[in-house]
Amino acid sequence: MASGETLLKITDYPFAYSLVALLTALGGLSISQNQILFLGTAGAIGTLLTFSDPAGIVIRTQQERHFKGKVNEQYCIDAIEKSAITTEIDKIVGMIYFAATALLFIVVLILSPTLADNLVYPTCDKSCIQFYGVIGGATGLAFAGVFVRYRWFKNLPEKITIAGIHQLAINSEFPVRNSVENMTNAIDQNDWITAAEWGNKILEEIQYKRGKREIILRAGERVYRPLHREGNGIVTKLNDMGISRNYVPIHEEQWSAIRLDADDLIIEDESFRNIITEFYNSIYKYNATLGTIRTIINEIITERASQIYELKVTRLECTIVRIGGGMNKPDLIDCALYELHPRKYLGDDILKAIDVMHIDSLGRQLNVKLDSEGTLIDFEKIWGLVLSDVKRNKNVIRFKELVTEIRQKAPILIEKCKEKIALEWKV
Repeated sequence: MASGETLLKITDYPFAYSLVALLTALGGLSISQNQILFLGTAGAIGTLLTFSDPAGIVIRTQQERHFKGKVNEQYCIDAIEKSAITTEIDKIVGMIYFAATALLFIVVLILSPTLADNLVYPTCDKSCIQFYGVIGGATGLAFAGVFVRYRWFKNLPEKITIAGIHQLAINSEFPVRNSVENMTNAIDQNDWITAAEWGNKILEEIQYKRGKREIILRAGERVYRPLHREGNGIVTKLNDMGISRNYVPIHEEQWSAIRLDADDLIIEDESFRNIITEFYNSIYKYNATLGTIRTIINEIITERASQIYELKVTRLECTIVRIGGGMNKPDLIDCALYELHPRKYLGDDILKAIDVMHIDSLGRQLNVKLDSEGTLIDFEKIWGLVLSDVKRNKNVIRFKELVTEIRQKAPILIEKCKEKIALEWKV
């Protein structure tokens, strides 16, 4: 016997005594005249059955083979050794013993020279005893066969499957604790119907939470990590633009790729989705507006230069002499956007000359270099008017607001991505 605490304590010895008694009768011996031999032999066989449990071993081995390759294979095989299942196996073993006893009784009743004579009644002779004995034994054998077949090949696998789910639940982090406890109580009370219902509920919980975990892991790998990298890259680019004083397009390849592959559909957090959408909408507007803003500021510069120089100016440039040596021609549009004088663009430098491209009365494109003191003073007037116009221009104001929005939203996006990525360690 495997556990030493099951029904085999009840069934092993009665079967052993029945077996020895019937074999004694088959041999034509008298139990009353061979009591010590009978008791010793029966006791030895009963003890041997108790510790070896041959029928139980056969059933367990067959069930292990049955569950090979099945879903939750190892959990079901482990469940075979649990007390609830060993009790069910012991019930089957008891009925196998009953069937074996019934079959041996029929054989002995037919073949024994004395058994039928010892059972004769005044109203039933030896032939009668043998007839009814065989009928009764066959009925018991048939009943036992049906019971064993149903319990062994249908009922037992179902219960092992339920116990296997219980083992899975115990070893899994996904089921709700209350569900596992209720299933345990149902199995302990031999309420397999209720245990099966809790098992189905636990499987649903496991499937749901596994699905959630896969979504979280997939979202982390395909959405949150790329957006975290891109958000940091955008912050770096904004800082670089502040240092270089040059507005350039902001690329959003990661978010475009996520939307192209429909990976944005796995973002279940609606508030976070709104944060992402608003952030990238600001970037789209920034990129779409940047070219227009440069055109608007260039028009302001040429208009004010045309007004002061009394020329039809199409382009204006200025040459700056660096204090540390060398010369530079800063982008006047960037200077206007950052509200800086060209000589302050890279430091505290000196304005050397003005290059004016204009169209004369004959429609010719001319380029004139102005470096007289008067023309340089005129440039100061031009630039004062340009900065004043740029500061008041609604399009420029909105553009700068977009830049501010992006600066404010980028850290929020990065922090939210970090929070989502951190969830991977909790699932």
